[in-house]
Amino acid sequence: MNGSSTKWIVMATCLLVLAGCGSTPEDKLYEAFKCGKAATLLEQEKDGAMALKNATPYMQQMEADGGNPSRVAMEMNQRFQDDVPLYRLTVSGQMAMLSKIYQSSQCQALYKPAGGLP
Repeated sequence: MNGSSTKWIVMATCLLVLAGCGSTPEDKLYEAFKCGKAATLLEQEKDGAMALKNATPYMQQMEADGGNPSRVAMEMNQRFQDDVPLYRLTVSGQMAMLSKIYQSSQCQALYKPAGGLP
């Protein structure tokens, strides 16, 4: 195999691995947490509660796998602060970032009863 073929195989493998990312129960739970937190910070408490309710199966799965709910909550909060650094933004920047999250199609699906992440 020449160097060019090897590069393509490595890149294809990386893409396949990355395509599988975001499908773990933790990632699905985090997405619901992020949507719920954005909704709550925008004073859309009903939507925030619905997002978290739709994530209940993922939390239950994590607990069944030995996850500690308190630790998971702390990790989700830290991940949110890392992904959505509101403290670095002006108030208008914070509102814009939260609105973008809130209005995303993934969050909108979580705000509907019996919605959720695939």
